[in-house]
Amino acid sequence: MQEKQADGDRKVARLEISPRDVTIHTGEKVVFAALAYDKDGQMVSGVKFTWDGSDEEKKRKMSVSPRGVFSSGRRSP
Repeated sequence: MQEKQADGDRKVARLEISPRDVTIHTGEKVVFAALAYDKDGQMVSGVKFTWDGSDEEKKRKMSVSPRGVFSSGRRSP
């Protein structure tokens, strides 16, 4: 199915990011996904997302891959 220009002109009104609430431990990974919706609740395709994160307690940036993969670090042996 080919996307119509009108579809590409719709504005994003809402984002849904999943998982919404997640706790991970050292050495674990989580993959985040995002969906964009217009004001009528219709999914907007072709939206490009840029991921980043931060540790608010330690006041430092955290790395999230372009595909939404976050790694919590390495486990100690």
